[in-house]
Parts: sequence; C-alpha cells; structure tokens
Amino acid sequence: MILHLPFFAHAEWRIGSSVDSMTDKQTKMATTTNSTGHRLSIYRSPSGAVYGLFSLPETNAEILDSRLPMYRVDKLEVVDMDSAKSAASIVERSGGGRLFVSKPKWLNFLVYHGEGEPKTGHLRDIMDGKAMIIRYWLLSGGHRETTFDLIGAKQAIAAALSKDDISLSPPIKAAATPSAVSQGTSKTALEVSNIMVKRVKVPGTFFGENIVFRYFFLVENKSKVPFTGQVRIQLINKTTGTNGTAEGTFKCEIVGEGAANSYFDASTGPERFHGEYSIVGYLYEVKVGEDVVAKGKFALTDRFEDTTK
Repeated sequence: MILHLPFFAHAEWRIGSSVDSMTDKQTKMATTTNSTGHRLSIYRSPSGAVYGLFSLPETNAEILDSRLPMYRVDKLEVVDMDSAKSAASIVERSGGGRLFVSKPKWLNFLVYHGEGEPKTGHLRDIMDGKAMIIRYWLLSGGHRETTFDLIGAKQAIAAALSKDDISLSPPIKAAATPSAVSQGTSKTALEVSNIMVKRVKVPGTFFGENIVFRYFFLVENKSKVPFTGQVRIQLINKTTGTNGTAEGTFKCEIVGEGAANSYFDASTGPERFHGEYSIVGYLYEVKVGEDVVAKGKFALTDRFEDTTK
C-alpha cells in the first residue's frame, strides 16, 4: 500500500524565520499550526532566552482577555501565567527573564532562560511531551481550549534554537534487531528517523472503526542548503522482510537546517502485538528527480503510545 500524503500534513512542525524590518535580523523558530488555526512557535530572543509564541487564528474575531492563559503538557503540572504563585514558579524554573508579553491576538511567554542545557523545566517538558493544551480567556467572556500535537517538536525546536547546548536528550532509543541493523549511505545531509509509533482508531471503510498502527517519521536537513525532493519509506517485517509491507511516499520541501515530519498507517504493529510477524524496522530512499541521493535501513524507535484504550 502506498499512501501519497503532503509531507507537512497532520500536526506538522516547521522551521521558519521572521525578519526584523528595522535591523534585518532573522529569528529562527519552530512552528506548528493545529486544525483550528491556532499557532504555537518556539524561538530564541536576542538576549538568549527562549520564548513560546501562542497566536489566535487571524480568521476569527477572538481577542485575548487580560486574564493570561494557562497550559499543560501531557499530565504534568498546570502552568498558570496569571497566577502569582505559578509566575514565581516560572521564574524559578526558567531562571529569570521577562515572563510574558500579551497582545490582543498573541502571547509571548518565557520557557527557558537560555543558559546551559535545558535538562529540566518548561522547554524540556515541551520538547519531550506528546501534547500541549492551552486554555485562554476571551475579552468577550468565557474561555476556550486548543491542543497542539508535540510529535516532532523536539527535533524542530532543537534545530530552530541552533545552539550546541540544546540536545535531544533524553535520546530516542531504537532496539537493535537482526532484521533491522542500522546502516545508511547518503550523498546529501538528509536524515530520516522513526520518532513514534501509535496504535489508533480510524473510521472503517463502510461503518464502525478500525485499529491501525501509525508510524511517524522525521526528515532533518543538516545542510544550510534547502532540500526539495521525494522520500520513500517502507516498513520491515521480522519474518517476511519488506514483502507486502506498508510504505509511504512523500514530496517535501525543507529549508536549510530545517525538519519536517509526517506519518502513514499500517495494519501490522510492533513485536508486543504481532510477535514473529511484527514490524521491526524500516527502509528509506531519498530522491531528487530520478537520482537516489540517500538511503538507509534502521530499527524502529521504542517510543509507543496506545490511544485506543
């Protein structure tokens, strides 16, 4: 089965930049836009501090209230930016700096002071998290909530902040197996990695729901030169190899030192579900035109989430 999907579809994280028209200074940022049009960006300010930028959709008339939002990553402690107690906690965990700047359609909020590696704290939580819920209050009354998928955020944020002290630790682990020995060749600075496997429910063809396994992949462009091409990924079965296994083919455009992520579904899952006939790895091939510029064979990550329960 070949799924032709836009490479930036579904909870994408992009590497982009904004330019100050007065100084021509560029600021790189990792950005995602969810299905409701809300946008979340992470960027480093000129002072070195790292901020989140939460923006309301430009297509509606909503305006943020003076009551500041709160957010929560996964099941971690809620961060309430309007609470003096939470504000003190933000300062303590982030190491100081201006906490926030609020405007009618957007909010800047401090997530990391910018010194040393963020091994703990709010930036680390976002990089290692699965989902982030933001609750915000409206000038017209009441509040709303919106959710951002954090799959792929870690690599995108690290690339956007572009400092040696921003690592991807704790590392994504991949268990080595005889069927999927890590190896690869490349004529370009492109790397393809499996970052997550999810067990999910999808609508049935005619009625009801089916359960499938969703394989998420990240493509990183390590070069400063933009990349435009095609990536083909095929899963590896422990017993049958690539014979009849699911694959995805994606067209992608990635800015220099940027990243993009996407996924495709398969009926076969990891070893805990399908034993000797499980998926243990993947092959990938990168083409520019008709030329193969990179290929590799790697084991799956052990990062797994079951959303069907």
